[in-house]
Amino acid sequence: MTLLLQSPMAKGRTQLVATITKYLMTQSKDIKTNEWDINNWLRWKRKQGSGIGDAAATTSNKDIVDSFPEPDSEDNNNNNKLGDMISTETSEVSETIQGKSWYFWPNGSTSTVKESISIATQTTRSNTLYTEEISLNSDNIKPDILRSTTVTDSHNILVPSFEESLPKNTYYNQLSSLFITMSSKLGYEGGSQRKSQLTRNDCPNTSFSNVLIIGVHGFFPTKYLRPLIGEPTGTSIKFMSEAENAFKIWLKENKHYFGKKKKIRLSKIALEKEGKIFDRVKYFYDVLSKHDLNQYDFIYIAAHSQGTPVSIILMAQLLESGLISDMNGKLFGILGMAGISNGPFYGINQKIFVRAYSKIESDSMLELFEFQDFNSIQSVKYLQSLKILLSNNVRIAFVGSIDDQLVPLYSSVCSHIQHPNIFRSIYIDKDTETPNFLMKILNCALLLKNMGLNDHGIIKEISNALAGPLTGGGHSKIYNEFKVYESGIRFFLYSNPKRGVEDTPVVFKPFEVEKLGSNPYYLPFCLRGLMYESSANIENGERYVELMLKEFDDWNPNTKVLKDIKYRLSAMKAKL
Repeated sequence: MTLLLQSPMAKGRTQLVATITKYLMTQSKDIKTNEWDINNWLRWKRKQGSGIGDAAATTSNKDIVDSFPEPDSEDNNNNNKLGDMISTETSEVSETIQGKSWYFWPNGSTSTVKESISIATQTTRSNTLYTEEISLNSDNIKPDILRSTTVTDSHNILVPSFEESLPKNTYYNQLSSLFITMSSKLGYEGGSQRKSQLTRNDCPNTSFSNVLIIGVHGFFPTKYLRPLIGEPTGTSIKFMSEAENAFKIWLKENKHYFGKKKKIRLSKIALEKEGKIFDRVKYFYDVLSKHDLNQYDFIYIAAHSQGTPVSIILMAQLLESGLISDMNGKLFGILGMAGISNGPFYGINQKIFVRAYSKIESDSMLELFEFQDFNSIQSVKYLQSLKILLSNNVRIAFVGSIDDQLVPLYSSVCSHIQHPNIFRSIYIDKDTETPNFLMKILNCALLLKNMGLNDHGIIKEISNALAGPLTGGGHSKIYNEFKVYESGIRFFLYSNPKRGVEDTPVVFKPFEVEKLGSNPYYLPFCLRGLMYESSANIENGERYVELMLKEFDDWNPNTKVLKDIKYRLSAMKAKL
């Protein structure tokens, strides 16, 4: 065993080998008879490729796979014992949980490995419903910090804020409500636009006592690409856990609003299965149909990427089938992080890394590009599902990442759909290289969208210029930010729908994805309309526009795409 620990293969993994050795010793076997088991098990792990360093040391992914022999079936059975320890307590482990090395191989000490195994055993089984009771009278309302990997860096921001987007409920008193109604009947457009908007309460809605939190993952990279772009960490378990942590933190800070209510019953489930959208919806429908969903008066779904359309279609089917039958007085919200509403960036399917997908997992990956066609089965079903949810007063928060490398902003914030029950915001990472000028444009554009007004197409026109780097973009950073999960809670619990908001028709504005940005004359007119709307409708809007123009003067773009944008907008600035 000493020689084994000093071998080059085990270099840098001493603590890991020690952990496995300790386990093998508990099986009352001679260590010498298990030396090949340990050595071969490490070879199996090495075969998977754990990072870009592994890929750099070889010429291709095939070389990584072929460089080590397959273990014998008998040895393989022995090597799976550690995995068996983790799955003995459950009868419903998703098939996708197998082989996810991010649970078994965290960077850190042996104790960290033990903590991860304990967490996986106790609270991270997929497709299994867990329930706990939270006593509001106790000071011991604690989030599960061990499972939390969210960051709270003050330099990461979310714009526009919920407070900026919705007016206070006190603004709509009886007199102003009468004025808005009369203005609408007289044909005054401003009155009709604001008539159906949500308002913001200072105090949260605390009518719930039975809460369900659901996590839904997106599309996982294939094993052939993981050595290049890293292991997937955006799992349903993570989203469920982070939403749960955000809710518990909010509950601890706001428990004084609950009056004499003593307990909150919290249930949670992580829905996990890879594959095409409709296959996943059917599988998750079968999982949830085994539970009484009508007992919950607050349902919070946290979804990412492909999981956003999956969640929306799934919940609409649950409503249509009657598994969720009574929405009266209930709170129902979906948080879509970097959701694919209009597909990935146009033309990205011709790039090398996507073409590698198409050869191996073409059905699941290429299906995402069907959302670029508004007449495709996926797009039509998505629109129908949105209409069902919004008409049942389900609130949807779309949060996009400003430098997403896979999903354009117009897709992640679902810019082609307008309804009062939709809230939009952008996650801006502190490391982003997006110019401040473009950030201010997007802030104003989303403020207008949240108010039910027109952004004049500015989001669609500049989205292609915002794409981040392949391995460092914001598509996978967004779900690590605590503020994102918190924003969902604030929108779901503090927004106050006016009477009849569920009867407001969904405004659907399709467009041709392939033509975005092709006409250089569109962008200046889009910006002109945006500045006019901002000055007329946003509080201190003229100040917003002044800051926007100042940022334009100070902007020195360093890429061809951004230089082209500044050149196209120069005439607009000269006119002003």
